[in-house]
Amino acid sequence: MRRRIQESGNGGSGSGTGRRSWLKDDFTDLVLSWSLKEIFDENLYKYQVGEIPQSFESVDQYLGSYVFPLLEETRAELASALETVYKAPFAEVTSFNELKGDKLQYHVKVDHWRNRKSDGKEPYRTLPGDVVLLSDLKPETVCDLQRVDRTFTFASVTNTVDDETRESGDNCTPSNFKVKTEKPLKLEMDSMSFS
Repeated sequence: MRRRIQESGNGGSGSGTGRRSWLKDDFTDLVLSWSLKEIFDENLYKYQVGEIPQSFESVDQYLGSYVFPLLEETRAELASALETVYKAPFAEVTSFNELKGDKLQYHVKVDHWRNRKSDGKEPYRTLPGDVVLLSDLKPETVCDLQRVDRTFTFASVTNTVDDETRESGDNCTPSNFKVKTEKPLKLEMDSMSFS
């Protein structure tokens, strides 16, 4: 990961916008590629997370110093979320289509989100950047995902299409959005859900 980030500084228009987009995509791809074993491995980035210096000699050094702490924080958050997956908002997938010309990107429609409120927090709202779990069942525990006959993958929400929400004046979460996955999906429509 660090090598690819350093290489991203070579070439380009100099505006930095392309590099930020590239870094975000690379980060997302890495997170989506993690196995359950990696997510629950508290030592996965233990030896790469170092002390962040007070000053930096370059933009690449600055960005590089935050990569592993961010990866570790993301890994820990995913592990925590999976431990309480039974509390997560979930919905049944009603439509799931691969986007033409966009490899590993899918247009998703879900019925309605259940379990949207928890612990007095604001209701869940689907936003770009959310990592969602696409599975052939609503898992109650991580063990449900580890069964041999189960299919699941992580996906990142790339875009929401909330026209229905805006038209109705309702403040609920979009049920129509696009996701990116790390691997091709071939799942049966009658048994898919998001958590």
